[in-house]
Amino acid sequence: MQVILRKQVEKLGHAGDVKDVSSGYFRNFLFPRGLAHLATAAGLEQAKRMQRDAAYQHAKDQEAFAMFLEALQKEQIVILRKATDEGHLFGSVTEADIVSALAGKGHNLDEKHIHLEAHIKELGTYPVTVIFDDMVTGIISITVERDQSPSQK
Repeated sequence: MQVILRKQVEKLGHAGDVKDVSSGYFRNFLFPRGLAHLATAAGLEQAKRMQRDAAYQHAKDQEAFAMFLEALQKEQIVILRKATDEGHLFGSVTEADIVSALAGKGHNLDEKHIHLEAHIKELGTYPVTVIFDDMVTGIISITVERDQSPSQK
């Protein structure tokens, strides 16, 4: 069954794409959530307009993200964590921790844009890849330092 996506659906497609899906997937998931509608002749014309609009919006988003990434690369991002005398962290620094640190500096970024090879488990400075799409990626530097605040009991 052919459907036209109204919004981006992960692992399926973007808004305006015409896709073949099973009737159950459409009936039980896509349609009730407003993610797709049946492909008709009029709908296909609308899909072309949606694709043009989506391509234009995507280009604007890419440009804005590139400028945002450039600003992030100039920032010094420090995350404080409790650590042993050898520099091993109690726990680890994850993508969510990096997003929280960026939010503390006034930068809103989604976790899906942060890519770590592995969670950070020691003090130091680490490169972190920030990915918007295949065209816009960059590296920012994250420094993990020892938290010197007194522990609460």
